[in-house]
Amino acid sequence: MDKDTRNAIERSTQRARKLLEEDFAAQLDGDFDVHRDGEVAATAGKHLSARQAFSRERVVAAIEHKRSAGMSPADAARDYLRDAAFTTLNRFVALKMLEARKLVQECITKGEQSAGYGEFCGMAPGLPLLPESAGYRLYLESLFDELSTEVKVLFDRRDPSSVLWPKRATFEQLLEILNAIELARVWGEDETIGWVYQFFNGKEERAAMRDVKQGGSQAPRNSRELAVRNQFFTPRYVVEFLTDNTLGRIWYEMRRGDTTLAQKCEYMVRPPNEVWCTEPSDREPWVDQVIKGTWSAIPEDFDWSQSSAFAHVINGYELAPSIGLGDASEFANARSTAAQRMGSWEGSAVELWICLFFEHRRVRHSGFEPEGEHLRALDVLCQRLRTVLLEEAESSKAPRFVLSRAKKDPRDLRVLDPACGSGHFLLYAFDLLLVIYEEAYVDPESPKSEATGKSLAEDYPSLDALKKAVPGLVLAHNLHGVDIDPRCAQIAQLALWMRAQRACKDLGIGRAERAQIRRSNIVVAEPLVADEQIAKEFVAKLGDPELGRVFTSLVESLSLAGDLGLLLRVEQLVARQAKRGQTGDLFAPPEERIRAALERFVREEAGATNTRRRLFAEDAVQGVGMLAIAERKFDVVLMNPPFGAITAAAKQTLWKGYAHSKDDVYGAFVERGLELTPQGGMVGAITSRTGFFLSGFKNWREQVLQKDGRLCVLADLGAGVLDSAMVETAAYCLERRA
Repeated sequence: MDKDTRNAIERSTQRARKLLEEDFAAQLDGDFDVHRDGEVAATAGKHLSARQAFSRERVVAAIEHKRSAGMSPADAARDYLRDAAFTTLNRFVALKMLEARKLVQECITKGEQSAGYGEFCGMAPGLPLLPESAGYRLYLESLFDELSTEVKVLFDRRDPSSVLWPKRATFEQLLEILNAIELARVWGEDETIGWVYQFFNGKEERAAMRDVKQGGSQAPRNSRELAVRNQFFTPRYVVEFLTDNTLGRIWYEMRRGDTTLAQKCEYMVRPPNEVWCTEPSDREPWVDQVIKGTWSAIPEDFDWSQSSAFAHVINGYELAPSIGLGDASEFANARSTAAQRMGSWEGSAVELWICLFFEHRRVRHSGFEPEGEHLRALDVLCQRLRTVLLEEAESSKAPRFVLSRAKKDPRDLRVLDPACGSGHFLLYAFDLLLVIYEEAYVDPESPKSEATGKSLAEDYPSLDALKKAVPGLVLAHNLHGVDIDPRCAQIAQLALWMRAQRACKDLGIGRAERAQIRRSNIVVAEPLVADEQIAKEFVAKLGDPELGRVFTSLVESLSLAGDLGLLLRVEQLVARQAKRGQTGDLFAPPEERIRAALERFVREEAGATNTRRRLFAEDAVQGVGMLAIAERKFDVVLMNPPFGAITAAAKQTLWKGYAHSKDDVYGAFVERGLELTPQGGMVGAITSRTGFFLSGFKNWREQVLQKDGRLCVLADLGAGVLDSAMVETAAYCLERRA
């Protein structure tokens, strides 16, 4: 998306935000007696109808919920206003994007003249006659209700931030902004919603947060400031570079290069001299050093007696045809005959290695050890191989050995973005996973899934049946995201849902055949419970002391979640409580029991109390979800993490928990990313480049980049990559060591 287009989105987003906030502020002040300074009238005014009074109770409950989380009255009121404007704008942006994908009928592009509204009015002819376009609002709200069955976080009208509706004049101006010609081409792009998310908070607002003269500070003062300061959209080429060299690379190595991702992943680094090697077996340490590229580890007196394990690092039968040498035995026989005639062995290191491999296979099958002239010829082969390897190493032509990975069922491949924003990394990972699922299905060696105990071919009777299920499988099993900004949940879940719908369309799956996608794994990192009174009521109603202790320990563990996100090792904090005998058998049955108890708790009462309970339950579900993510391992961690300082409230916890990475929060995210991967897992990150040369990052380089990880690829990108961020960046991928 070019700069002019992004500028158009920025102007439109800022204009829409101002328009909505002014309208909603007037409604809150004039209708509901809720003022920007945080003052809230004790009771509803008599001018309100019963329905309006109920709406006011929901607004007040939402503001009180924010205040109980530590916000001042004024901040709580302003934050509610932002939420309402943001949610409203995103809903109409989403409808424009859904129109462009033909997932809904034309509904807002022509306002009340839209085809969808015309059809709706055909079933209820009196709707256009209702005052203040109430019929059109009813139509749009019916669309929200339909969409909320799958994208609940954005379209659920029970959310208190959806109480307010723009006045008619505001609504018409909003539609004018969205339907402007300069935006006509953006609605079909998946990344548009992400740019709206970034531009909702203006550059001036971010600058003011850092300007001491305007009441700002060098370090973020709260979690919202931390989130807003780091809202920088990752360019598509960076996303592809990092994903291609992590998720793409892992699948490439599982398939020993036999995958269409080798062509699809344009940024995957694949040296022309790659050679697949076999799993390590009982062999001397120097052989493993050679596999890693330390050619000088080959003994100077390298001869036939030392060469068996070395020869079998490769599979000559497989390698020879892959590099155009044809049948390995025929090739090796020809070279052996030539060597006997000429008295020397000629060829590249790989060619000589294939010869050595074949000579060992021939000896093994014959049962006779070489001796005399034959043995001397083989010793010459070993010495010649050593010489050529060292020569090629000096000119960077030596083989680069790649150890193939054990295959996995695609449903067991997990990808995490621990600072997911609008889900840009996850959207591209979705593209690669569509290929991965299809290739795994037709692979006769595809393993069984951890989840079902069966392979894809056993679970799905045909490739067509799998294709219908894949979009939902990807969202349910593969893609995970966490962020400290609740607004990210709206954006990322919507973006992934729309990507899944596009996949269904591209695969030729009609709307009637599409399974509903009700699950995604996007979690907001925030304190689990703000309202202590409601929390106490919930624990009391659990009726299970053990479950109550589990829940209470989780509440305590997540107190800094809004500042630290997944940097908070919540899995260790809760486990520590268990060791003290306070929680028993942790989170297997308890997790699902808590979820079920929360649903019952919300259903018990109506009115304002119900709104408070619903907000409490939503916090609790996010907390349980964050714990579930923190307890897992991920094959791939991808991120554009925050950089700079952490909030004052979280500083000591960060410094204590990340002693090697405390100089900048991005360093801690890289350390945590490696921690969340198993051996062989991969981390891809774009961060400030300072970690690679500043003296303050010495421990980070030694302990994280070199000890915990292995640097696989690095691109020194410099300045101007992250839109308006004044930072020089580097993009790099690490592999987790043992």
